Amino acid sequence: MGIKAVIFDLDGVLLDSQPLHFEVDIALLREFGVDAGHNIVDKHAGMTTHNRLSKYKRDFNLPQSFEEIWDANLRILNEKLDKEPLPKTDGIVELLEKIKGAGYKTAVASSSSDSYVRKVLGQADLLRFFDILVNSDNVENGKPAPDIFNKALRLLGVPPDSAVIFEDSRNGVLAAAAAGVKCIGYLNPTSGEQDLSAASAVIGTFYDYEKIEKFIRGII
Repeated sequence: MGIKAVIFDLDGVLLDSQPLHFEVDIALLREFGVDAGHNIVDKHAGMTTHNRLSKYKRDFNLPQSFEEIWDANLRILNEKLDKEPLPKTDGIVELLEKIKGAGYKTAVASSSSDSYVRKVLGQADLLRFFDILVNSDNVENGKPAPDIFNKALRLLGVPPDSAVIFEDSRNGVLAAAAAGVKCIGYLNPTSGEQDLSAASAVIGTFYDYEKIEKFIRGII
């Protein structure tokens, strides 16, 4: 049947944003009296905000209500975003132009909220490249469950063997595998130490379009 759609994770793939999320999590936990570093927060890359904050509440026995933790996270995140928009990942605009020019359907499947997804993609002028947006508000279970990718496939109108997913986190590549979709793992140096062994292929740069194209076309 061939590949008809390409699905992108947002944080760490389209935008070099994982450092920001790690900073937000560290600042959030510090605000509630927990001294956590990257050894704690990095492993949560790719999880939905709800699941991540719920886990922090459980793991650190935070006495605050979930709503208080959610509100504090949103406040810290927006303060940082308003000061400085997130940078686009090197090579991603060129890749998106080639993929759209080749006629593939495109989607974003992000573990973040709809408001965050639209805000940061709008700031980066990337909304124009995507046919649909799927986020953690739309699904019951976050990555590494396949729900978000299954939803994207339904909206795109393609079966799993007609899509390719770009992911940068362990949770993301596991979700892609669970959805039965081939996944290109992007080894982003700013996304922390992520196990991408479940990916179908791994790249270190989006400028390697020849390798990406061969993978999408089923040559490698």
